[in-house]
Amino acid sequence: MKKIFKVLAIIAIVALIGFSFAACSGEADDGDPISGFTSISAFKTWLDAQPDNTAATAYSVKLKVSSLGVYNYMNMTDGRAGKVLLDNKTKYISLDLSGSKITDIGYEAFFGCTNLTSVTIPDSVTYIGDRAFYGCTSLTGITIPNSVTQIQTWAFGGCTGLTSVTIPNSVTYIRGPFPGCTSLTTINIDADNSAYIFDNGILYDKSKNTLIQYLAGKTSSTFTIPDSVTSIGDCAFVGCTSLTSVTIPDGVTSIGDNAFSGLEGLTSVTIPGSVTRIGYFAFSGCTSLTSVTFAAGSNITGTHIDNGETYDNFGNWVFPDDDYGNTLKTAYSRKKAGTYLKDNGTWS
Repeated sequence: MKKIFKVLAIIAIVALIGFSFAACSGEADDGDPISGFTSISAFKTWLDAQPDNTAATAYSVKLKVSSLGVYNYMNMTDGRAGKVLLDNKTKYISLDLSGSKITDIGYEAFFGCTNLTSVTIPDSVTYIGDRAFYGCTSLTGITIPNSVTQIQTWAFGGCTGLTSVTIPNSVTYIRGPFPGCTSLTTINIDADNSAYIFDNGILYDKSKNTLIQYLAGKTSSTFTIPDSVTSIGDCAFVGCTSLTSVTIPDGVTSIGDNAFSGLEGLTSVTIPGSVTRIGYFAFSGCTSLTSVTFAAGSNITGTHIDNGETYDNFGNWVFPDDDYGNTLKTAYSRKKAGTYLKDNGTWS
């Protein structure tokens, strides 16, 4: 009998040691909100069980993952961390990713996560993708670490609560990341950044040749683009509903995709003869726009290549109420320079 008890005691001790080792090595569970979840599934299980809260009482959560998950288009499964937030929209989260070993925050990673109140981006991240935080309306500020080199189009689009952004000196590529951020009036750019400057509510490249973002938080009704500008970037004026008049100087050669989308108070615009490209949807959503003048010498023809794809230099669906027929584009191809008026949705 003593031998049996001795064997049982040894088994119990071995089991206890094994459990303790597993707990210390992190293999027994997937963490917690304080120490950090090591898998998205564990984060989901925990958040699903929490009661609703408010932005003021947001849950502080750490994620220590090697990937933010993927959306599988083949079988329509979504394993992204952002999907966990979307499935729990009445539970607000302050997210700390500083312990995660990720290099990018990809396409639509946290798209529409209105319950995300803050996010700490780890200094391993070099890339913030298209629409990564689009529509995260509870975000009020974002600090981008001095490791990020690229910020893509619409990355923070529609983040209407965003009031401050800090861009470090590491960033060398920005493409229309803040459209429709109606509370954003300033961008803090590191003094050592050699690529960008912020001047009077507008983000430019260092030479002021490219107007990247006119902040939607500005309240001016008119704006004259500086003579130094030769390129108006993608989404440059998106959501700037206070603007009723924009003057484009002779010397501008390119107007980007969605450049002036949503300027509902804009009634007329003159495109200078220097322009050789107008991007897709450049003036879409400008519901009051009824007069477009192409100045003398205008000759927008041919194609260009962007990210390996070929596009018309005069894009499709450029103007409002022109979604299918491209009537202004067709009329322009016949006579080029001149004034075009809209009547019952048709341009002539």
